[in-house]
Amino acid sequence: MHHYQKDMKLINIIIGDIIKMNYIRTFVLFLCVFGLLYSQTSYTFGNHPRLYITSTDIPSIKNNYLSLKAKLNTSHVLFQALDFVLLNDTINGKKAVSTCLTSLKNAIDIDVGRRENSVFHYGACIYDWCYPLLTLEQKQSYITEFKRISNISTPYYPPKSNFNKVVGHVLEGWILTGQVPAGIAIYDEDPEMFNKIYPLVKDSILPVMDFYYNSKMHHQGDSYLGRFVHDLMTAIIFDKLGLSLNIADKQKKIAQQLLYNCRPDLLQMRDGDCFDYTGINGYKKLILMISGYYYKNSDYLYLWNKMIEVDTTQDAFNNVFYVILKNTTPINNTITLTSSTYFPSPIGEIVFRDNWNIKPDYKSVIIKMRIGEYFFSNHQTKSAGTFQIYYNGILATTSGFYGLTNTDHYKSYAHQTIAHNGLLVYDPSEIMNYYGVVTSNDGGQKYIKNGITPYDLKDLQTNYKISSVGSREIKSDIFSYISGNITNAYTSKVSLANRSMVAFNLKNTTYPSLFVVFDRLNSSNASFKKTWLLHSIKEPVINKTRIIITNDLLHTNKNGQFDSKLGYNSGKLITDCVLPKNASIQKVGGAGQEYLVQQTNYSPSIESIRSYGIDTMLASLEPSSWRVEVSPIDTNISDLFLHTMVVMDKSSELAEMPKSIETANMVGVIMLNKTVLFSKLNTLLTSINVSLNDATTDLLICDLSPGNWSVIWDSGINKSFVVSDTGNCIYIEKVDGNLFCKKN
Repeated sequence: MHHYQKDMKLINIIIGDIIKMNYIRTFVLFLCVFGLLYSQTSYTFGNHPRLYITSTDIPSIKNNYLSLKAKLNTSHVLFQALDFVLLNDTINGKKAVSTCLTSLKNAIDIDVGRRENSVFHYGACIYDWCYPLLTLEQKQSYITEFKRISNISTPYYPPKSNFNKVVGHVLEGWILTGQVPAGIAIYDEDPEMFNKIYPLVKDSILPVMDFYYNSKMHHQGDSYLGRFVHDLMTAIIFDKLGLSLNIADKQKKIAQQLLYNCRPDLLQMRDGDCFDYTGINGYKKLILMISGYYYKNSDYLYLWNKMIEVDTTQDAFNNVFYVILKNTTPINNTITLTSSTYFPSPIGEIVFRDNWNIKPDYKSVIIKMRIGEYFFSNHQTKSAGTFQIYYNGILATTSGFYGLTNTDHYKSYAHQTIAHNGLLVYDPSEIMNYYGVVTSNDGGQKYIKNGITPYDLKDLQTNYKISSVGSREIKSDIFSYISGNITNAYTSKVSLANRSMVAFNLKNTTYPSLFVVFDRLNSSNASFKKTWLLHSIKEPVINKTRIIITNDLLHTNKNGQFDSKLGYNSGKLITDCVLPKNASIQKVGGAGQEYLVQQTNYSPSIESIRSYGIDTMLASLEPSSWRVEVSPIDTNISDLFLHTMVVMDKSSELAEMPKSIETANMVGVIMLNKTVLFSKLNTLLTSINVSLNDATTDLLICDLSPGNWSVIWDSGINKSFVVSDTGNCIYIEKVDGNLFCKKN
């Protein structure tokens, strides 16, 4: 147990009082000392090594090292430390100690402790792994530098509790792979760092992890998923110490995000601020490798291996943890997960796939359907109730460019709803404010607290809930359906915004998938313009109520450039506007209007583009410079939008037009032998009449009250169905004629 100087002072007073026979004061002072001593939690970590490696791990890790060393990039200083802890190579061990100490003393940059591969993190490992080689002077120098580096950034040292507990740089290396491992490494000499930081992790940071892990994905998008690396490493650190965080069952599912959003070209479906133009950034490999071996998940290792096949240059830091963690978990020949999945609250999203073939020339369908229940801010964009579609190239995409964050393009376009396939309601008097700076009024969703990130879990849960998933259903490989209320994502200009999305797997080589989007949108003022958005990379073709988007661009290589050796995309998306019946359908884009909001084109600055080390925008960033806007010509408080979207190859045509269908309380569409019906109002129904006339179709009836239902055909057939309280729908194959449906 650690004894502080003030404790010793009290002990000396007690001894003096005993000599003076002052027993009452002696008793009181004794209680004070007892409280001081036992208010300081003490931990027993055992001998070194204790960070990622323990003495019982050494034989297996040594075998890994000996078998892999010649094949790996071992240029990182941590490999010298491994030479000592595994092979007892004192020469390389001392080199590691000396080299790292010099790096620590020279570390002055504001981001020096932020990254997982920072000297703050690997310095703690070297202190621990090479502990027997450290002199007393070196130990003190390391401790001094750890404390100095801690004071470069929040939460400082000793750590203060008034930092953001939900999102931001502080939750990366400054705490989780900084003060935590450093505090453990130096605990025998100076336990204060760990004793101060551990309660903050356990009481403030861990509850946020536990909350957002429910969604099976990270809230900061695909490019900032690197923040999850620190979560993973912290879990391993505590697991080795026997201080389990009790998050393993949830944490092991987060890497699924990388699988479900992985396109055949290995790029990710875009989410948030995207800077990874390769899709195979080193932290993605690290997450898949760690999650694969630590949680023994062969699916993660499958994708990790695919990435390595494309980019054989493995980061030396990553290789250290490959050596440490590699075990007998096999690498699958394909992914074994279900083709579509639901990412629950606090995100609320379905990713629909029709197959798991991941290679650039394969025509996979991927449809990303987001409701987006909580707004975590920071690198998350205002994209509640939006979708994206991929088929042999990105077709319906997210627009905008992530470069410098202090630019007009970033604040007034890329982070706004107008850059997504969402809904706008334009109130000309609305003022949008981002961190105190007035931005464009795009008609989209609001910034909560002017974009300031939530402070802690209570603040997040109280103030940042912007929508809710009302219904969702995944029926094997037949369809995926999600519906949600996104009203609270907007200001009071919107009294109702509800989006429902259904993706069908048609199992048809010509038309592999049908996607249906239905919106109920009410404004507080009939004059506020309502707009339905659809973004594309290439210029769309509009033919009356039909919108045609193609992507026949070249594939891009790992350098982000178009590459003729990789061949061409050949995808096509045909969208038909069923509602509103009297609609204005206009395209926006092209030279001078790529990122237009009202009358201003917010183009990325050359300085922002040069932040990538280039003068022209990388093709694989796919910023998208075209969009289609669908708006009702008539002015109403309430409007319904209904669109069908069919993916196919560029060479295919689609003669069939969708047929609208309407009952007393429902509206829907018949297309490609699929019928979908939705409630006209934002209510769950207890009975409906359906007339399909001469059509024979598979029927999906949405927005039904949960319970037992009877479906009666005019021919007299009567079938019973159970409507769940999560799906609120009935799916019936090969239906024709007239039906009466009622809740029993």
